Amino acid sequence: MKNNRHFLTLLENHHFFRSIIENEDFSKIDLHGMIYTNELGFIYNFKNIEVGEHIFKNVEVYTSPHITIVTMLTDEIAFFDEPVLYFDQEGYVFETEPYMIDSVPVPEIRRKLSTFQMLGRTTRLSIYKSTVYSCMVKFSFPNASKIKEMMDNLDF
Repeated sequence: MKNNRHFLTLLENHHFFRSIIENEDFSKIDLHGMIYTNELGFIYNFKNIEVGEHIFKNVEVYTSPHITIVTMLTDEIAFFDEPVLYFDQEGYVFETEPYMIDSVPVPEIRRKLSTFQMLGRTTRLSIYKSTVYSCMVKFSFPNASKIKEMMDNLDF
């Protein structure tokens, strides 16, 4: 089996992704010249982000005090079909509930990988495949201390 963390290394060394993961916001990113939209102040959609030789047609970044989620859309199905090549693990595959588009069900398949460390943060990773968007790579970076603080303050 080929052991290749190359894609994760590319993300860790990419200024845009590194800054979002480490800072949990856009404070250290120069957005000038980037094509993006801002929704509700905490969701950003960026167009045509290059990571090495890979092009992501849309990158959505959601930030909150409790979690950062990065969702990357690409036409490269190999991320789903060959996860060991990119993430050094197979994960497990299951079909999710289909989307409905014009009353027609559109199936979606999800590959869930185990958690791992990225730039000192625990991340969860899922890869999705669909005829609608091709391939979606989704990272979530929960802020463990903020979640613990929130849970400690709940009154049951």
